[in-house]
Amino acid sequence: MAYIKQSAVCWNQTNPPKFDFQFGGVIDNDNPIYEVTEELAYIGSKLGTIEIIVSADYSGNEISGPVNIEIQSDEVDEWAQFQHPNRDSKVFNLTPSDLFNYSGVPARVAALNLTQSDSPAATSGQFKIEVVRNEVELGNKKVTVVHTPWVHSTQLSDSTILAGENITAYVTVKNCGAPSKFNVVGLLYETTSTNSSTFVIGSEGWWPEKTWGDIRHRTDQKTDKIDNNTERIVPLSIPGDKFEAQHTYILETYAIKELPYLHPKKDWPNCWEVRDPPHYSTIVVLEP
Repeated sequence: MAYIKQSAVCWNQTNPPKFDFQFGGVIDNDNPIYEVTEELAYIGSKLGTIEIIVSADYSGNEISGPVNIEIQSDEVDEWAQFQHPNRDSKVFNLTPSDLFNYSGVPARVAALNLTQSDSPAATSGQFKIEVVRNEVELGNKKVTVVHTPWVHSTQLSDSTILAGENITAYVTVKNCGAPSKFNVVGLLYETTSTNSSTFVIGSEGWWPEKTWGDIRHRTDQKTDKIDNNTERIVPLSIPGDKFEAQHTYILETYAIKELPYLHPKKDWPNCWEVRDPPHYSTIVVLEP
């Protein structure tokens, strides 16, 4: 992964130290921004960690002893002897959950308003990485965390169909964050004999499969890169042989963004953890 160096200085002396902050998985190292989703607040390091490197350039003799790297008074690394001629760069890692905790961004927020013509105001927060010696700040860098700056809506070609009839869901994805590719997913469930008691939220939350049973059909489509403040309509087709007469169905859709600091494996089973809020569409199937 390529890094770009950036310097921050905050010290009043003739020969001040200079610090380079390098952030993994960001588009602009001068303005580090990380995008998160609700589920990422709880997963720890399961999807990988974010590497941050802090380097120091200093050849004076006025600063000696330990120099700490801190986030909100938490020490994340240190130079035990800052004057050492072979001073190493310090490398530490943060998880997506750390981004939530340090920035104060809430784990759950309302979805963006797709109908607005300009970029909706997303929930965001900041935290500061500080280089400190004896409670005096030598340098710092601010990091911005933004909660799910994309959203989607779903429109069915028809919400009432005949048995055996094909149907298409047109999913509009609006990206209000950094340019990225998306994976749009549709999951079909049969809801004919749904027991309302299964809507109760348990200790592990509510899951569609616990309410509606196994997924009857899955369809997904990857997009090319969608720019900032740009929409893309993605068609998801469901064949008619998935529907039975006098049955009702729910189509769950969501949009997964390829966030550059995450490292999913091929056929990533938990990709839904970087989705926007799902949308549910009802399909009623009539006798032909």
